[in-house]
This record gives sequence, structure tokens and C-alpha cells, in this order.
Amino acid sequence: METIKLSDVLALLHKECGKDCILQGISDDSRRVEKNWLFISHKDTYLHQMMHIQEALSKGAVVFCEYALEFENVYVISNIEQVQKEILKFYYGDLCENIKVIGISGTNGKTTTACFLTQILKKEGYKVLRIGTHLVDMNGDKQEIRNTTPDMYILAELFHEALQKQITHVVMEVSSHAIDQKRIGLLRFDLILYTNISSDHLDYHLTQVHYRYTKFKLHQYLKKGGKIIINDDGVYTDELLHVNHKNCIIVGNQSCHVVIDHQKHSKEGVSMQVQGIPFTTSLLGKWNVYNVALCITACRILGISYEKLQEDVKGLNSEKGRMEVICQEPCTVIIDYAHTASSLKEVLSYCKEICSGKLYCIIGCGGNRDKKKRSHMAQIAMTYSNIAFFTADNPRYEKVSSILLDMLEAGGENYMVFENRKYAIKHCFNIAQKNDIIVIAGKGAESTQEIDGVFYPYNDEDFVKELFHKEE
Repeated sequence: METIKLSDVLALLHKECGKDCILQGISDDSRRVEKNWLFISHKDTYLHQMMHIQEALSKGAVVFCEYALEFENVYVISNIEQVQKEILKFYYGDLCENIKVIGISGTNGKTTTACFLTQILKKEGYKVLRIGTHLVDMNGDKQEIRNTTPDMYILAELFHEALQKQITHVVMEVSSHAIDQKRIGLLRFDLILYTNISSDHLDYHLTQVHYRYTKFKLHQYLKKGGKIIINDDGVYTDELLHVNHKNCIIVGNQSCHVVIDHQKHSKEGVSMQVQGIPFTTSLLGKWNVYNVALCITACRILGISYEKLQEDVKGLNSEKGRMEVICQEPCTVIIDYAHTASSLKEVLSYCKEICSGKLYCIIGCGGNRDKKKRSHMAQIAMTYSNIAFFTADNPRYEKVSSILLDMLEAGGENYMVFENRKYAIKHCFNIAQKNDIIVIAGKGAESTQEIDGVFYPYNDEDFVKELFHKEE
């Protein structure tokens, strides 16, 4: 990135510059700016916007906002929401030209697929920036994030840092919220992987059609010559063929471009063939066959041979909190992030097949999210489990009792209700026997539980280990 002055940016917007300076960064978060940074002030309540502007000015930043304020270093910019992309593009340049960018989208499987693909690329000696659910991993340097896909400003900083550190590949999850809110407006993708598309986030999108349409809009960010790789097992992914069929590669059964067959599942893992090439892995779950096949297809496009991929796939490890077996004594305990109806059904139906005893499921639903799925998820939990334990997930600003009442609309009899998640897990352990399987679903590797805006430290795996320790 070349040295960019404030006057350069203002000239772009046809504005005159007062006191000039070399810009050290750009952000729309007043907490992150420093001296000679540019702070972009978005529309908010007048009081909050003034607080953010004053905080930025106190740190020596320059402010762009839509209000005419009698402060030094404040510039009035009309339509700031529309021009922010151009400002960032001018400041950072083309962030995706000299790096391979792989976007992964879908209702379920984004994080797992990103994890597998990152592992393979690293095994092949590439430097990788991974961006996804709760995590940014800059080739081993990790930090937590709140959103699956960060905002435009943070993404710009991450890509800029990646280029400085000579990162060769970016593997990132792309959420429907990020697409709809144009957080990825600066990015272009070499490859886009669709794991599946079912139904989720209807609290935001309101209808399944809008949700799917938003997911499909990701194809607009494809680089020239880029490819879209689609899991044919998805419910609605075939609709993508009508959107961008010339660049699509379908992975699945005998009628697809890339064929998966000869699947064999056991407690030890999975064996399969992709395009007639045999692969084995210790991963569990039928869905992981498709996740791995998507990664194999992507890596073949990137130039990695089948021979190398056979070894790479054999050594893949599951993501924390994703179909993770954390113990097998005194019973088998599996933690999974499944928080949608389709993902919960996949996990429980698979566990029922491999379970020689009773199957128990501990599940809750997030507060201030899609209420329509609550009874459906409860019904799935009761259908596949001997006993389902309904409890708290992240209630956020809702009462746990209200969420549980929504879940209980499913009816049924084989369930127990505990508002406290720890009590639900503890009671389940008290009744489980040697050959039983307990699935603790919904939160995966999350390290907090959100209640009334407060993030309390909590992790399912840590609590299970704490129970074992007390038993010992």
C-alpha cells in the first residue's frame, strides 16, 4: 500500500483539505482509531454519534460524518454509507489481486469445511489466513471475533496484514448477514464453496426465499475465471445452476462433475472414493464425506495432486466442538455445534446408527433468533433420542422459560426440562450407562453463555471434564 494522505482521500471526494496528514488507518469504530487515523461515523442516534466522534477526535483522528460540526478535523461527507467502499478501496488498493481467496457459504458445515481446507493447505506448505465463526487465524496467530464474517473495515485490515506477511491463501466463511450487509464489498473470490442451503436466520431474512437469494448473491463476487463448487446433497443448491451454471462444479452422486461413491462408515471413520480415487479418514459423520469432497475438489483446482491429497485427508482432525468425541468412559460424550434443525437431525440420526445403548440429547435454542425452528428442533431431538433434555443455550435478552415453552409446543413425552444447562448435563450423566451416547448440541466450542447482554464464561467440554473430575 502506498502512502495515502488525507488530501488524497478528500480529493477523491472533491473536498478541500485543511490540515493535511499521512493516514495511518481507517475504521468505523472509535475505540480502534489512533492519531492520524480516519474515523468514518455512521448514522446513529445523535447523542451516540457525537460520543463516538468526540472519542475519535480526542485520540487525534480525522472524522468523516454527515453532520456539519464546528470541530477541527471534521469533514462533512454526503452519502457516507455509499462512498465508504470507494474510500477503503482507494486507501488499500486491490486486496485480492495477489492472493487466493476461498469463500465458504452454506447453512451448515462452513466452519468444518474451512477447518479441513486450512489443514490441507498448511500441510502443502502454504501460508493461510482463516476467517470464520469466532476465529481469525493468521497462519497460526489466532484471535477471537464475534461474527462469522467481520465488517468491511476489519476485513480490509486483515487482508492488508495478510499481504504484508506474504500469506498465499485466505479461507473464509461467508454468512448470509455479511452478504446482505455488503461486508464483503471489497473482496473477490477465486473459489466459492457451497456446503448446503436449507433454512436458517429467518429472524433476519423473514422468508426462506430471501435467505436463499442472499446466499446465491455471493456469486457476484467471483473473480474472472473463478469457480463455484456445490455440494449436490443440499436441498436448494441446484438452484445455483440457474444463477451461474458455466462456473459451477457439482460434487455428489453419479450424475455430478465430481463423483463420490463406495462410502463405508464405522466408529473408526470413513472410507470413500472421489473420482475413483480412494480416501480414508478418521472423521465421523456422513456430512463430512461431502465436506472433505468439497475440499478435495477445491485443492485439485488449486493444483494439488490426488496422491498428496490422499495423505493430507488421512491426517485431518475435526474442528473443536464439531462432532467432537471428548470421552468414551463411563459413556460416550459428543459435543457438536448443531444449532439448526437440519444439522441436529444429521448428528442425531448418525449417532443413533452407531449407538448400541441409549441416545441422549441436550439441546437449547438461542434467544432473539428464529422462533419458528424451536419446536421443530425439539421434535427432532425427541424423535432420535431416548430422552431429550431441553435447556438454555444463549438466551440473550429472552427469558429461558419463554424459549423452552416454544420448544415444548412440539408435544411428545420423552423429554426433561432444565433451565440451567449445567443441571441438564449433570442429570443426564447420572442416568447414562456404559454403551450410551450423550450428544451435547448447540454451543460447540463456545467459551461463553450470553445472558441479558453479559457474556458469562462457560464451555460444555470444560463442564463435562469438571464433572468427571468430581466423580474421580
